[in-house]
Amino acid sequence: MVLPAPSDQGFGDVAGSVHADRIDQLAQLGVVREHDASTFGPHAEVGRDQMTSILLRAYETLHGAPLPHEPSRFVDVAGNTHLVNIEKAAAAGFTQSRTATTYAPDQPVRRDQLGSFLARMLQLATADGHLAPPTS
Repeated sequence: MVLPAPSDQGFGDVAGSVHADRIDQLAQLGVVREHDASTFGPHAEVGRDQMTSILLRAYETLHGAPLPHEPSRFVDVAGNTHLVNIEKAAAAGFTQSRTATTYAPDQPVRRDQLGSFLARMLQLATADGHLAPPTS
């Protein structure tokens, strides 16, 4: 996959950032979205629910189609705006629960946790033929 050329997506709070081009590229693909009307929120914490939506949209961009939706066993995601994405990602196997029946969607994601989520998503993308495994 080739990322699109960076094009300003109107996030006034990332102008001048070393990350602005990458944020704009991901926004063009629909992987990331605004924090509110015209900001990205570069310093905002990311919850497990938001992180799951970002990873799911990244996977679906690679896949070229939506993943199937299967209702989950998570009792704490009802009414969450990321509900369907959480359920899709859980069914695909790249997100995991906190307990047998909870997801903790509002909890922040630590960098080590993000690493595990991202590795599982990339493993699925590789297994599905959307990425080539490393050669060394």
